[in-house]
Amino acid sequence: MNLIFCLSDECLLRSIFHAQQIARDAPKDLFMRLPETDNYREDIVQQRSAYRMRERSDAVVALWKNVEQRVKESLKLHCEQNALPLRADYTVILTAYGPYGSYEAPETIYASVAHDKGASFTLETVLHELLHLILSEKTKHLSYAETEQYVDRTFLLLWREIFPQYMAQDIPLSE
Repeated sequence: MNLIFCLSDECLLRSIFHAQQIARDAPKDLFMRLPETDNYREDIVQQRSAYRMRERSDAVVALWKNVEQRVKESLKLHCEQNALPLRADYTVILTAYGPYGSYEAPETIYASVAHDKGASFTLETVLHELLHLILSEKTKHLSYAETEQYVDRTFLLLWREIFPQYMAQDIPLSE
């Protein structure tokens, strides 16, 4: 299982279109960044600079390289024991657009670096979204809140020692 990180203009354009699509149905209180102008290529140039995207992305990739082996080993074992699908490659688009994290089946993860929460938060978000992709068959009949809780529990089961600061989302089950 490989994470292929992408910060190209094409990937950022793709993230804009993805963010616009999910923004239509997103709760109003959800963190969501959309382009500030209609000229998307110009906006990408501005956001790369404003959010120091290269620097922040490099920090996420460096952290990933540091924990990659342990994360992959525990995930592979969990998938084998629970008959869960695990693709060879997942594309991770580090972006300034959209919510903190989202995904697009079957293998694309979007993670925002347009915040001051740091590389660990961004990598935790990437792995949270990865679990959404892997667990999608098991969670397809659950509510949004139940799905998030299931993903958070799985994250903590697998990687609590690697990411002790991971915060499960506090989403009431009544949603």
